[in-house]
Amino acid sequence: MHMLKKIGFYIVAKFVPLLVIMLTTYFFSRWLTPSQYGQYSLVISIASGLSIIAFQWINVTLGRLIPKSSADVKIKIINSGLILYFISSILVLFLCFIFGEFIEDNFKTSSYLIALLAVALGGFELSQRIFNSEERVLAFGIFQGIRGVVFFSFALCFYYTEYIYPGVVYALIASYILLSTPNIYKLLFLRKKDFIPNSIKEIAVFGFPLILTYVLLYVLNSSSKILLTVMLDETYTGYFSLGSDTVQMIIISVMGVVQLAIYPIVIGAYNKNDEDRYNIFSKSNQWVLLILLPVTAGFIGISKGLFYFLLPEEAYLRVIPIVPFLIIANLFVQLKSLIFDYAFHISKKNGKQFLPVFCGAFTSVALNVMLIDGYGLEGSAFSYCIGCFVYMTMSYLIGRKIFKYPSIDVGFLFKVTVSSLLMLLIVIQIPNDSIFQFVISIVVGALSYIALITTMFYPQLKKYINSNN
Repeated sequence: MHMLKKIGFYIVAKFVPLLVIMLTTYFFSRWLTPSQYGQYSLVISIASGLSIIAFQWINVTLGRLIPKSSADVKIKIINSGLILYFISSILVLFLCFIFGEFIEDNFKTSSYLIALLAVALGGFELSQRIFNSEERVLAFGIFQGIRGVVFFSFALCFYYTEYIYPGVVYALIASYILLSTPNIYKLLFLRKKDFIPNSIKEIAVFGFPLILTYVLLYVLNSSSKILLTVMLDETYTGYFSLGSDTVQMIIISVMGVVQLAIYPIVIGAYNKNDEDRYNIFSKSNQWVLLILLPVTAGFIGISKGLFYFLLPEEAYLRVIPIVPFLIIANLFVQLKSLIFDYAFHISKKNGKQFLPVFCGAFTSVALNVMLIDGYGLEGSAFSYCIGCFVYMTMSYLIGRKIFKYPSIDVGFLFKVTVSSLLMLLIVIQIPNDSIFQFVISIVVGALSYIALITTMFYPQLKKYINSNN
């Protein structure tokens, strides 16, 4: 019940940002041509890659160190992370602006945009990590909602000028900076006694080995977009991005609720004995499967109605065939992140994540090169999906060698899978020709899944209720 309360609380915090994401997709798919959206997506993709190299190692290490620290030490570790972020930001801006002086004028603006966006994105993700680790999720949800409104408002201003692109990128940078202002304020007033020099070293030692792993993860996630641009053109990248960005943001938002709810519980298991840790992870994995599988099935069921509402007709016809591949690919990534990742963190062998992500990235790139010419968008989406499957599978195989995973109850998995598939069959029977029908399909899907899963687990539920009376 404690888990249900946490999930309900986080749903409220995530709802407004999710609504803003869908509204942004609705308007941007109409304001920007597919080619412009492709350029916009590529700038974001490259900036994300640069942000991963410069800042992700700080974020991941803070996520590992903060929960296990006392209140006083926690504040000093956060301040140490802010100092490292500031140093990395200066280096990123300096290198990108120097690089911009040696390239053609046509690409200088993009170079500067990428540098600013990478730093702003790094600050945003650092803020998110700090808010989540302190369990101030509602506050962060409000901030995210404000950020979305600022982003949309700035973009709307540029819409009425001839600078809709790169205006939307400027709007995105401004919105990320807004969410980073609490950390910028902290940085301005830091003193020597406010941080621990050794913690800076600890963050660097733990985080630096992860940089190459995250670069390869970026290759896995972005290879389809980049290769579509190189082998075809930016129009195809725009269509692919409209599908992948929307799917990824919705699934991350929904499953982020689950991750936020189980994160403190799982982190607390790090310092438990083997038996207690095993039980905690076993329950955590069941919660993930209980929510992730129906979310995936339900998303596939309502995807035609959702994308028909979000996208103009031409874009809808090009995007909808690749959506199931993209949804299933994100299922594999979420399974890896929410179940198999903890083996590497607990064993403190993060460097071993290199091989799974290398195999996934290599598979995605190789298949994209082979399939894009003949199959276009569908070939690229399929390549990405298989790359994610390889990534998840290799993470499981290597993770089980360094940490004893709780075995997944086959009977439990069977019941959840059957309930999810039956719910999918029910949902796809409902027409999605209007907003009303679309909402009805979501409500019917949720209620049917609850009824099915309750029926499947009726003996266990009855036993649980009787034991509490």
